Amino acid sequence: MLNTLSFIGERLNAKKFVWAVGGSILLNHCRLTRKPNDIDILTDLIGTAQATTILNNIGEEKPPAKTRIYATRHYHKYLVNGFDVDLMSGLAVNHQNGLFHYIFDSASVSGAMRVNGVEIPWLLWKTGM
Repeated sequence: MLNTLSFIGERLNAKKFVWAVGGSILLNHCRLTRKPNDIDILTDLIGTAQATTILNNIGEEKPPAKTRIYATRHYHKYLVNGFDVDLMSGLAVNHQNGLFHYIFDSASVSGAMRVNGVEIPWLLWKTGM
């Protein structure tokens, strides 16, 4: 999976828009889960079209599952090198108090890890929330 992440990351980095990895890859990096189950990528709204083009060229798009929990503006699922990849921008979550919009921009990126020599940005991670 990390080889696929670096493969994707190299292509996303070349386009110079804001993106980051979250989900189980981030949880694994923070030692909160043992094994990531997919690759979750967030982009800013400006980078959505470029990221979609990249993933369409290197993977196979799959229909996303219907859910009432998420109201994300752009959500695409792909299969890249045998791994599930979710691409999201305009992330929004429905909950009992209304709709929560996750504002994703350069301030949402808290750091990066190097995977196979490729810098992979990760989402802002705060404890105690």
